[in-house]
Amino acid sequence: MTPRWLPLESNPDVMNEYLSKLGVPASSKSAFVDVWGLDAEALQFIPRPVHALLLLFPVDAVAKGDQIGTVIETSSDGTAVMPFYTKQTIANACGTIALVHALANAGIDLGSGPIHRIVTRLAPLTPMERAKALETDTELSTLHEESSQEGQTDAPPLEDEVDLHFIAFVHVGGKVWELDGSKAGPVLHGDAADNDAFVTAAAGVVQKFMARDPDATRFTVVALAAQEA
Repeated sequence: MTPRWLPLESNPDVMNEYLSKLGVPASSKSAFVDVWGLDAEALQFIPRPVHALLLLFPVDAVAKGDQIGTVIETSSDGTAVMPFYTKQTIANACGTIALVHALANAGIDLGSGPIHRIVTRLAPLTPMERAKALETDTELSTLHEESSQEGQTDAPPLEDEVDLHFIAFVHVGGKVWELDGSKAGPVLHGDAADNDAFVTAAAGVVQKFMARDPDATRFTVVALAAQEA
């Protein structure tokens, strides 16, 4: 039977507590912050550098049927520097998968705790092997369950179907990547010469997600960024 976890709330306070549980040290100088807008002025308020953007969006027929960007199979022999990517086989685990994607590609100090162990263990595996390894990672499932119980909303019953989905956007090899464990591989969204260009480009992709589904309202964006002084 496919494992099923409780969904994670898109809340920087919850996610930052989760970072601490995962063993991300203060020396990483990184934290999750809200992204209050996607226009150029609002994006300037996000501390730099921005290591990743996490998008929570409604999954409906429109979202499932209209692909944005180009899926790059990790088995391809192309010239792109590929990001760390794992498939998702655990139901409702997309929040944790997005965190793992963000942290594994952030280039920050991961310390020596659970997230360091997880990324090190998964590194030599294929994306599907990584997903299967996460299914049996009892430490991660425990930390996820603890974090899913926190936040401003009550966790739904475990058997409930959830129609919201987390994905991560990261900057690897001078390119903007969307990492979604439900896809066949990382999704390429073009080039970004520097961190500001990455933030602008990733925000532009999020705007495309919103424009694709204009009647949907449940979009939230948070950034893993330099910790504010």
